[in-house]
Formats: sequence, structure tokens, C-alpha cells
Amino acid sequence: MKKVWTPEKIAYVESQRASGRHMKDIAKETGHTEAAIYHVLRDEKRQRAQPEDIFSYEHVQEITRIPVQTIKSFIEMGRMKGNGTVERRDLVNFILRYPGECKKADPVQIIYLLGGDKCSPNLI
Repeated sequence: MKKVWTPEKIAYVESQRASGRHMKDIAKETGHTEAAIYHVLRDEKRQRAQPEDIFSYEHVQEITRIPVQTIKSFIEMGRMKGNGTVERRDLVNFILRYPGECKKADPVQIIYLLGGDKCSPNLI
């Protein structure tokens, strides 16, 4: 029988992780595997992504100056994560891992991407 994840159970697991409990202990207590808990927590985090943290391939091209076809091939090769859109954290990870691919990138866009709202007043 498939165990159902309720919002309350997810919130409980998140609070236990935030308090520093080991995943093995949480898994034993809830009756789920560690892998299942990691999967649910990852999905929950992705669902909470804000619209401004999600970029179309065209937006990624605008920021990095990498053609859309190349972006798609990077995703296929596993160098970048995406599925029709790219999340901010995945784009930041790509830029930090492969800075040479972004040689022609717009520096202001990159600074804003890396700094987020912390630096936006300085870029006006």
C-alpha cells in the first residue's frame, strides 16, 4: 500500500530536518525510506519556487548569451538542469561550474542573478 504524504507530515519532516535530526531517525519514525523523504522534500522545495526564480530558455539566453539550442544540449548532457524552464538555483550552479560558457554574458544580469534582491537597488 502506498503511503500518502500529507502537508502536515511534510511540514513535520521539514521541521525535524531543520532542528538537525538525522534522516535515518526521521525515516524510522515516519515509516518511509530516506530516499522517499529526500524525494518529497526536493519536490516540495521545487513547488515553492517563486515565479521570478524560474526562467524560460529565452531568458537564460538573454542572461548568458548562450543560444537556446546550446542550452537544450547542455540540459541533455546533464550540465544544466531544466525542463522547458530553468530555476534560478540551477542556472547559478551552471554559471559557477562552467563560467567559460558565459564569456559573453551580460555582467549586470549575472551580478543580479547571483546577488538577487540584495543588489538590485545598486543596479538601477
